Amino acid sequence: MLPNVLWPIFAILAIGYALGKWGLPPQPVARLSFWALMPAMIFVSLYESTISPGVFGLIFLFVLLFSLAMWGAGDLAGRLLGLEAHSRAGLALTLILTNCGNYGLPFLLFSLGQEAFDLGVVYLIGQTILLSTLGVLIALRGERFSPRAFAQVLKTPLLYAVAAGMALRQSGLWLPEYLVRPLSMLSQAAIPVLMILLGLQLSQVRLGRQLKLRGVGWATALRLLGAPLLSWPLLALLRIDGLLGRVLLIEASTPAAVNSLLLAIEYGRDPELVSSIVLLTTVLSSATLPVILMLSGR
Repeated sequence: MLPNVLWPIFAILAIGYALGKWGLPPQPVARLSFWALMPAMIFVSLYESTISPGVFGLIFLFVLLFSLAMWGAGDLAGRLLGLEAHSRAGLALTLILTNCGNYGLPFLLFSLGQEAFDLGVVYLIGQTILLSTLGVLIALRGERFSPRAFAQVLKTPLLYAVAAGMALRQSGLWLPEYLVRPLSMLSQAAIPVLMILLGLQLSQVRLGRQLKLRGVGWATALRLLGAPLLSWPLLALLRIDGLLGRVLLIEASTPAAVNSLLLAIEYGRDPELVSSIVLLTTVLSSATLPVILMLSGR
């Protein structure tokens, strides 16, 4: 089973990586995903979802508590390692922002099925809100705060897709088939294109010439091993089990998100350290995620 889960992900990721090395820039694919495919995927998932509001709330609560805990652990590790403030902020970004979309969603779909995928989409929504709030706050820590940073939230099409999908779902209104079908087609294209995009983005990552090896090692260990160890007691505290518990555990244990690198570059939070963590966690997750998947089913 596991080869059937990992092989499609890394095969398509490798195609994207090769295309990036051959000169295809990730920006047009990223814009296509950001403005069309991901909003369609989120809208359709919410519109057709049978997930209860209580489950939505549990997922958002888990995302918030887990991210705050990982932020604290990362900041403590950075201080113990003697990292400067900007490097600690970069390390924290790699710990709270997981690759739950490009990587986590296909992993859930191939390993646990459509219901798990739908729950993963809700996790992605929580992560998107987190990126626009806590992620920016961490990146701006110690700098002058600009309201423009949060103004970017209003330009995020994913949030409008969430609002539209949930509003229609709660109202009980149904769209005509000629409107739903093109959105469904875009939604179905989202997963392979997101995996291509991840490969394209990774092809642009460069390992720092003066790596903070201890920082990279600790961050990788916290991201891939510390995250699941922290998630288990948190899931028990929130009394989350079954399929939802497996989904949250897997999504929390995915590698560092490329979005953390984008924030690190934008705000000067040690991009070399962050890019090294993103690349290393992505490669090593091929060994850790299958183990977490097997253990979560026991």
